[in-house]
Amino acid sequence: PAVTQLRASNDYGPTDRYWQWRVGRSSILIDAIGLAPSKDGIYTTTKQPGGSQGSFVERRPELEILVATMSTGPVQIADGIGYSNRSLIMRSCAEDGLLLKPSKAMTAMDFSLLEEAFNGTRGSFPNRSEIWGTHSHIGSEVWFHVLAADLQQALFLKLSDVLTHKGSSQEEELIYLAYSLPPLQFQINELKVIPLSARDAGAGFSLEVKDSIRDFELWHFAGVLDNGISILGELSKWVPVSPHRIKQISYDASQVVVVVRGSENEHVVFYFAVCDGNAAPVVYSESCVITGLECSITFSR
Repeated sequence: PAVTQLRASNDYGPTDRYWQWRVGRSSILIDAIGLAPSKDGIYTTTKQPGGSQGSFVERRPELEILVATMSTGPVQIADGIGYSNRSLIMRSCAEDGLLLKPSKAMTAMDFSLLEEAFNGTRGSFPNRSEIWGTHSHIGSEVWFHVLAADLQQALFLKLSDVLTHKGSSQEEELIYLAYSLPPLQFQINELKVIPLSARDAGAGFSLEVKDSIRDFELWHFAGVLDNGISILGELSKWVPVSPHRIKQISYDASQVVVVVRGSENEHVVFYFAVCDGNAAPVVYSESCVITGLECSITFSR
């Protein structure tokens, strides 16, 4: 097509920089007409000395690059030479620079818009709660992703609202694992995992107001397969289970095989969880080194 993307944000300039990342609402229309919403450029470090705007301080680089990745548009790194945060940038892509995006643009969730319109949710632009959702579709399996930023008051996130955002009810009989890591730094020992049943209309958990403007919550939701295994994915990435990374998933009664794409000699680490009855999920990791542009990761119970 002649047009593939449309700008969803204001300029990343001195006037609008503190709020221009709020593209969850503007992305609804752009995504609906089949285009990728595009966010303007971003700084990946807090300080960018020199340049036409002097020594600017970026207050939330992690949120900026996350939003750009979830937009499904380009991720436009605007750092000065020598001021890029490579580890932060790599949370968006594979070693060869391929963006690891979800299946559709992340947009404001229906329940949050209804809450704001009819129930008097606190906050007004640009200080308002931003609760967005999207999903990754690979074969017959679906993973969900939810961002909660700048919450003006605590709220309860229901699994039913997450599933509804995709516009499908086929997941009604599944058990899901909701999982999250601290967004400011990858620390696997701080992984949170919450089992949820789609058959329970009230299943969910609380999202709290953050003390720091830099902090936010990013949650993922993975279905538990018939063999009791859940694929949590590549947790070092913003989108841990991306259709741009995963080529194929297969499983039987005791194991899961994930075929991943990447560049030659790239080391890929995937995480899995095993769920047995009412016991707490147990998390494991497996890895592979890519040869010939792909490799298989096998996890057995």
